[in-house]
Amino acid sequence: MLRVVTVVGCFALLMRSSPVKAEGFLFLPLQDEQAVVTTTFCDPNYIIPVCHKGTDYDTTDNTTPVLAAAAGEVVKSKNGYPSGMCKKCGFGNHIIILHPNGFKTIYAHLLNSPLQVAVGVQVKAGQVIAIADNSGFSTGSHLHFEVIDPSGKSVDPYSQYPNCGPNSLWATCPPVPYDSSFDDADEDDYTIAQGDCNDNNPSINPGVKELCDDVDNDCDNQADEDWQLVNTKCLNTKNGCVGEGIWICSQNKNGLLCTAPVSVPQPEICDSQDNDCDGQTDEDFKTGLVQDLGNPCTVGIGACQNQGTMVCTKDGKATVCSVDALQSDCEGKECGGDGCGGTCGDCPLDAVCAPNQGICLWDFVPTVFVTPPSGPQGTTFDQPGEGFTPNSIAELHFVKPDGTEYDPVQVDTNLDGAYSHSYTSLKTDSLGVYQYYAIDVITGILSNTVFFEITCAPDCQGKECGDDSCGGSCGTCANWQYCDNGDCVSLEFTDCGFCNPMIVGSCEPPLVCLSTPKSLGSSLCHIPCDSNSDCPNFYCGGSGKWGSAPGVCYTCDWDF
Repeated sequence: MLRVVTVVGCFALLMRSSPVKAEGFLFLPLQDEQAVVTTTFCDPNYIIPVCHKGTDYDTTDNTTPVLAAAAGEVVKSKNGYPSGMCKKCGFGNHIIILHPNGFKTIYAHLLNSPLQVAVGVQVKAGQVIAIADNSGFSTGSHLHFEVIDPSGKSVDPYSQYPNCGPNSLWATCPPVPYDSSFDDADEDDYTIAQGDCNDNNPSINPGVKELCDDVDNDCDNQADEDWQLVNTKCLNTKNGCVGEGIWICSQNKNGLLCTAPVSVPQPEICDSQDNDCDGQTDEDFKTGLVQDLGNPCTVGIGACQNQGTMVCTKDGKATVCSVDALQSDCEGKECGGDGCGGTCGDCPLDAVCAPNQGICLWDFVPTVFVTPPSGPQGTTFDQPGEGFTPNSIAELHFVKPDGTEYDPVQVDTNLDGAYSHSYTSLKTDSLGVYQYYAIDVITGILSNTVFFEITCAPDCQGKECGDDSCGGSCGTCANWQYCDNGDCVSLEFTDCGFCNPMIVGSCEPPLVCLSTPKSLGSSLCHIPCDSNSDCPNFYCGGSGKWGSAPGVCYTCDWDF
């Protein structure tokens, strides 16, 4: 009976309002807004007959992050308990945070994890402080969330679960996890969550009047909606002249001004304005003449003609074509282009035009040569030229076999208009046919084009056999030798090795598989031969000791 009274007393003590008043400041301590409450504050169905001082939320084992319900300082961080029921372990791993308003929040039955924040750490609302688990006196993975007011009493943050009662401590109802939209950075009493579209400017929020400043002051997704005439046409009719302008915002942003000027009649000029206030613009420049404003116009002759439109002069007293004639470029020229798509003249058949000078030249044919026409890498190719402007510059061009071109090379010409040039090809140069031509820098005349080929250079230095790097051979070895990195190495004659004549390739070439009288019926690998000269210090089969099995050297230990 005493036990029942104790439970009732617990309810009577804890269900009343906290003596310390506080506006809602707490946010859901889990990221899932749909987190299920498994045990409420002082739940009558609690597994033991005492008041359950917190709210339990169902979580997933070892994976659900726990969030700080509000900013504050960690004043307790207990860690080290394993997962699983421990009746004497109470909260198990848990954290207590002290908030600036004197309230404390408790987060219990946490995972033993290095992610758990330590004592003294200042945490922010919504910050991950631990991982939920079922350490301590717990029958399954869940978060025990408890709120203690400044007087030390545990209180229900809902006040009237599942609804938010008059003393609810939640910042929103139903509670949601914290995010930055709940801050009021500009302290204008409106947060982003409450519709503040600029939380860095206190003059912009849903509670202010819309100004005429091209800004959405009242956060209704419209700018200057109370000033619909902005940028529309307005007229000023003072003095009999109609001045035209647009409505703009006033300087104090609380009204509109018309930009139309106040005019008095003036003589009409060409400026797109009604200067004489007769309701027409530029009428004195539209009288049916060729030079009337807006008519098409043509300037220049021949290739230098240009098309335009008649426009007002800068002083407004007349009209002028909007373009100038294209300028020809034939001054001092007897040939070549005139700069307007035409030509300044043609040269006689026995002369050539120097395009950079616009003059005709006789007996002036730049020519280049190359010798030899072909050679392997490392060859020096002579590449002279003649017939260029004396004491000038020739620009040499070389095109690779793949069609790309080297950077041009400039060389000086001598008194006879000739130059000398040579090039020694490198190992790294591409193989193939190259093109070579030159340009006279003074006249712009191109020379003929010649071709030369760079071929592969065989490399047999220090080699007596093997590949010459160009698809050929540096030599072959004797039949009792083999090639090893360019060297002929003699085969060992003392240990021939057993083999099977029925198996092709049982001896390394050029050896052949054969039995001799001394090999006791076994087959050994032998060197093939035609005469004793093929078998240094040994015998060739047929002229040796046994006279049988001709065509191999008897060199093995088993042969004697």
